Amino acid sequence: MATLATQPAYEEPIILDTEEIISDTDEPIIAKSTAPAHERIAVLAYAYWQESGCPEGTDEENWLRAEQELIASQ
Repeated sequence: MATLATQPAYEEPIILDTEEIISDTDEPIIAKSTAPAHERIAVLAYAYWQESGCPEGTDEENWLRAEQELIASQ
């Protein structure tokens, strides 16, 4: 049986929401993504799922709620 490890909620931005792009001059350009990082959404959605008693079939609802909250907090 697989178990999910709980992860702490992140208050600070994590590196995964940046992207390195190489410019025409071969210099890296760091671009900040406007979308929250996948891992941050997953952690928050998991917390919502646990808070609601771990009901089946609410994964999409929890994901969208977490995504919207993180977008609003940027």
